[in-house]
Amino acid sequence: MSYETEDRRDDVSLYFVLFSALLALVIILSRLLHGFPALNSVFSEASLVLTVGLIIGFFAHNFVQYENDQTDMAGGAEEMREDMYRVATSLLSFSPNVFFMALLPPILFNSGYQLRRELFYRHIKPIVMFACLGTLLSALTAGFSLYGVLKLGWMGDFNPTLLELLTFGSLIAATDTVSVLAVFQKKRVDPHLFYLVFGESALNDAVALVLFKTFASLIENLDKRESFTYAKVAALFIRDVVIQGIGSPSLGILFGFAAALIFKHLDFRELPNLELPLYLVLLLYVPFIAAECLHLSGIVTIFFCGISARRYVTPNISESTMNSAASIFKVCAYLAETVIFLELGLSVFGLASSIQWEFIFWAFAAALLGRAIGIYPLALLHNFTLKERVEVVHLEDSLYADANAQRSPSSDRAAESPGMYASSTGSPSLERRQDSKKRKTPLRRKDKQISRNIMHVLWFVGLRGAVAYACVRDFPDILGHRDEFIAATVIIVLGSIIGMGGATESLLWYLQVTMDVNEDDYMEEWYKTKELRGTLHYFENHYIYGFVSRDATIAFKAPPSNEKPDEDTKATDLESAYHYKPASIV
Repeated sequence: MSYETEDRRDDVSLYFVLFSALLALVIILSRLLHGFPALNSVFSEASLVLTVGLIIGFFAHNFVQYENDQTDMAGGAEEMREDMYRVATSLLSFSPNVFFMALLPPILFNSGYQLRRELFYRHIKPIVMFACLGTLLSALTAGFSLYGVLKLGWMGDFNPTLLELLTFGSLIAATDTVSVLAVFQKKRVDPHLFYLVFGESALNDAVALVLFKTFASLIENLDKRESFTYAKVAALFIRDVVIQGIGSPSLGILFGFAAALIFKHLDFRELPNLELPLYLVLLLYVPFIAAECLHLSGIVTIFFCGISARRYVTPNISESTMNSAASIFKVCAYLAETVIFLELGLSVFGLASSIQWEFIFWAFAAALLGRAIGIYPLALLHNFTLKERVEVVHLEDSLYADANAQRSPSSDRAAESPGMYASSTGSPSLERRQDSKKRKTPLRRKDKQISRNIMHVLWFVGLRGAVAYACVRDFPDILGHRDEFIAATVIIVLGSIIGMGGATESLLWYLQVTMDVNEDDYMEEWYKTKELRGTLHYFENHYIYGFVSRDATIAFKAPPSNEKPDEDTKATDLESAYHYKPASIV
């Protein structure tokens, strides 16, 4: 027993040595890639890591093999060959649990921690629309369109059920937060566009996971001969989304509050060696694991925990701890992203799956179609809701038919208002007419509009990535179709990240979307042109912030109770009246 344990320990040690060497290799290659801007514009860092993983995975799969019937080898050589085979098998496998429990939390926490919450909440309505309703529309469109293709007989020998296709549609509707962030942060696109895309992609994964688990549970129940209806599916989905949508953000904010109170009442500022470890332990993994244990969304929980930690915890810690923690969060997020793409590339050749090219082609097309259905109609609906019914004055040219005609009642009115009506000389004049049915977007909401070019960007950057792959590895295999779905997902992930991800910068240039924006300077100008108002901001500044933060100062004045806010600056709780006109949204 001890001998087997020692062998296993040696295998694990060799695995980590090899994987660490690969990790160092891709970091060095990434640095060299940045020295070639032209190449880097079409071949992203994520594509480079995936390519390295594919190459190493190909050699490991084809040249490192172990066969039991080899008896002519010496005992030591045979043992070494067996060890190398086990290590290669480990490199070629990808565990969804490792992705969800170890790699995803630092990425999402860092995203929430670095978030400009003003811009995130500014676009909260379209973010929620795209993440919830858009993901549902995308999943259903992909599933039902593939079922239509199946009925037409265009999938060859592959014959999945409708429920399996809906399950596949739900996982393929999950956009890759890591890929989107990597591309947009590198290009430094307009912050309004960045947070609109990032917010939707972060919440989209949680909704897609809920939908995937709902359909997957129904497939597993088929083996138990339990009947289901689409009304039951809809009820389960709505129930889970409501629970996740309320419970997950609340749990993340609650952890932020708890950490803030701990550091407020226990002063660790003079003990940075204790302050930093406690700060990391409380916030980086504990909220995510707690949410998963409570069957909530760890993705949403850790994301909102990062937002609340930046807002409420940082005032209670020392500046050195704050700077060190921010650096650690960035490093952990970068390493986790690199490991995800490297493992994904390594895992491709380790899949024992049969490739159905007809299904892969139609699945990719269905994914693009579903993304379009989840973006364009909702963006148009959002733009329509921004408009208000206003009274518009139209000024029209009018000519009197007979310049020398006798003065009529209308000409009498013209004499009374010569500036409004034509004179009796027959010369052209301006006539006033009121139209109360016109709807226009007020100036204070102009920055919320989603232009046609931005719609194209939102559709195109819906890259598929590790989240979809991690889900498909848990695909129910009751009907024996898991391998085909895994192969299709892998091809779609590689095609979207390498192909569409590499073309993202060209698309941004073609659509004339502003890039290379300094976010700090941008936000400094943004703060000069907006005013935070509203019940939520007033409540947070006067009650919450002072309760959880040490030495909190309130730099906020509420309007007098007898003074009504101006109609042009009236705002809801989450959309305060920001008087800002963006210069870079096309």
